Amino acid sequence: AEAGWEDSNADGILDREIDGKRVDFKFTIITNNGNDRRRTGCLIFQEGCRRAGVEVDVETQEWANLLDNTKLHNFDAYIGGWIASPNESDPKQIWHTESFNGGSNYVGFGDENSDALIEALRTELDQEKRNQLWKDLQTAIRKDMPYIFLLSQKERISIHKKFDHAYATGIRPGYWKSGFKPSESAL
Repeated sequence: AEAGWEDSNADGILDREIDGKRVDFKFTIITNNGNDRRRTGCLIFQEGCRRAGVEVDVETQEWANLLDNTKLHNFDAYIGGWIASPNESDPKQIWHTESFNGGSNYVGFGDENSDALIEALRTELDQEKRNQLWKDLQTAIRKDMPYIFLLSQKERISIHKKFDHAYATGIRPGYWKSGFKPSESAL
């Protein structure tokens, strides 16, 4: 309402005048087909928006098309997933403005301040200073809200006892492939 959105024609969708024309508050969210969790997330989001007076169309796409559209920034919104190691990683690929074209900064996040934080993280060795740089970068991300983080999935790993030298790890895919060998008794 503060931004001028109202349901002027009582059709349940907020609208406002933009450049002399009444425009409904609506957009499309894309995700890949074949992923029930993401589709369900889209439908839950769609329903919440509907109750708030915003119309959301859900469009599922073939994986290759979704990748092309996100890389070309050809979307209103999308639902996807980022997989990260539990170890500290380099934030440049996803969050630096240089990664907008040719990287994975699909949403166009960043400015001089966030870029400076990322550059400092890539060279700073002092752990206390690094911790503060990470906090500052996370604050910038939270302030700009380039993504709505929905969940952080726990990894569940089970390994049959017929395998020796196998151990679970927090790094995907959840086990060390080179050490995943059948025991002598299983041969």
